[in-house]
Amino acid sequence: MPLVFLSAAAIVDEAGNDVTGYDKRIKRSKKFRHKFFVYFFGRRYLLKVALLYLVLINVFPMYLLIALILFDEAYLIVEMYSDSIRGSR
Repeated sequence: MPLVFLSAAAIVDEAGNDVTGYDKRIKRSKKFRHKFFVYFFGRRYLLKVALLYLVLINVFPMYLLIALILFDEAYLIVEMYSDSIRGSR
């Protein structure tokens, strides 16, 4: 059951990230909920929150959450680096 829960969280996370990446209207909006939506799904926090919940109820050990956070941060650093190279051309 935890695998289904994490898979669903990952799918919703990716869908939210795709919407924030392609919908220019949401990115340009000044509304708090739109800015929160872009930040929350841009940083892919839903999967982290889902895993935090499973860690708190002792389904998974804490090191999995730490590993996921470090992996996601490394992924975001590479994405920022790629965007900076693309922007300099």
